[in-house]
Amino acid sequence: MIPRIDLGLSRSDQDFLNELKFLKAGKPALVNEQYTAIHGKRSQCSNSANEIVVSFENPGKAKMSLIIRAYNDGIAFRYEFPEKEGTFVVKDELTAYSVPDSTKRWLEKFNPANEGLYSMMTDGNERKDWGYPALFNTPDNACWYLIHEADITLSYCVKKNEV
Repeated sequence: MIPRIDLGLSRSDQDFLNELKFLKAGKPALVNEQYTAIHGKRSQCSNSANEIVVSFENPGKAKMSLIIRAYNDGIAFRYEFPEKEGTFVVKDELTAYSVPDSTKRWLEKFNPANEGLYSMMTDGNERKDWGYPALFNTPDNACWYLIHEADITLSYCVKKNEV
């Protein structure tokens, strides 16, 4: 579906994008969570996934982990810095997806409210300033997938994407 995903972050004190050294992959763990939703069809929800933590080190010996979860209906990942002390500012998130040109895509112009109009696009005619959520359909129509962000806070929020 997505042949390549580039990962990385730039912090105010250092970068985690080039020359990352793989350190280890933890053992897969089963995650079962219960949570209360603030809106939606039901307030009590559950969440089950398999999780693995993959650890990296940048040239300055600072560590970054990638937490990857596989659910029955999707995958998710998040960056984590295992440092126990100090504060830092994320200057830029450099996560990038390589989507084949012949993939159909429904993108909206960047809008923090996620309330814009979506248009179907293919082969390089996509928006240059698109925002999440973004819906895709593979060229053979066998698979649909949605890319979105989660766990957004006031201090780490959505940004405009550019192709």
